[in-house]
Amino acid sequence: MLRRSNPRPLTREDEARLIEQLRANIAFEHIAVSVLVGAGVAGALSFVANIALDAGLGGSVSILLATAFVRALITMFLVFLIGFFAGVAVMTPLFRAMEKAKRRSIPPYVAAAFAIALVALFLAGAFPGGSAPGPAGWVASLAGAGAMVFVFAQRIRSLWAAADRAETQDQSSPQALH
Repeated sequence: MLRRSNPRPLTREDEARLIEQLRANIAFEHIAVSVLVGAGVAGALSFVANIALDAGLGGSVSILLATAFVRALITMFLVFLIGFFAGVAVMTPLFRAMEKAKRRSIPPYVAAAFAIALVALFLAGAFPGGSAPGPAGWVASLAGAGAMVFVFAQRIRSLWAAADRAETQDQSSPQALH
């Protein structure tokens, strides 16, 4: 049994803030799962693309596979780090703002995900010692961003449907009419 430190009943504003926080937490969980899937997709595509691009160079198959595997791991790690940071710094605040405005649609998340991926790709070569990603990096990163948005869209729709039902029910309840 949960005990509240404050025995006073919740006001409508308290309930609204609590529900808003719960929805944001659930959205962040959906974002985190999407980032994991996107990182996996980016890593897998990086592996395949690096094998395809490097196969024509000749050399040992074991070195080719090892190199492609290491590049895929690095790609997965970087896509996960950037995606997780973006989820905290951009996507969750975007979700909160969109919820406050009662706008529940995927296009703003698509734009944000691809903008973040493009900025990350351009910045990759901008730092001293950094190297601009090759075609495999571009394909993997953009496909990872696409996978993230697709998974997020599939997962968030149930939260949005529940929120719509709750708001409709709230408006038709006898308390809302007073």
